[in-house]
Amino acid sequence: MMMELVSIMMVIVFLAIQGMTFSGGGGGIAAFIDLPTLICMLFLTLPVLARRGMWKDFIRAFQMMKKNFSCSLGEMKRTKEAVELMQKQMLYAGAMNTVLPLICVLKMLSDAAALGPNVSVALIAALYTAILELLLLPVQLEVNRRIIDYMEEE
Repeated sequence: MMMELVSIMMVIVFLAIQGMTFSGGGGGIAAFIDLPTLICMLFLTLPVLARRGMWKDFIRAFQMMKKNFSCSLGEMKRTKEAVELMQKQMLYAGAMNTVLPLICVLKMLSDAAALGPNVSVALIAALYTAILELLLLPVQLEVNRRIIDYMEEE
């Protein structure tokens, strides 16, 4: 499973480099970083895990990526729920962070100079959502696989 995470990260870096090449090198990697969008996405997702008491279960999902890590079936099922909750929260947070800047863009259609930066903020939110979801998918698969393996052993 670590191989999937590494390959996803390598593709993200490759696409960022490719994006810099297509734009003539303008902006560099900084063109793909929007800290306020990332902070908004984290504020819309992480407190939900903490409030529901699922933070430890979510962290356990990443520990389960290690081959020698073991836990009970109940812990695995809570981990599965935490990962699925995080995926749903991430999708909704990404949708909100994509739609809100687009609403601002539509309100400012007369200002052509503001269109590009505002649309890019909306697209970066969608990009962050896709990246974070891609990183959570292998984790979800590993948790599901562990649950199935545990149940087959009994």
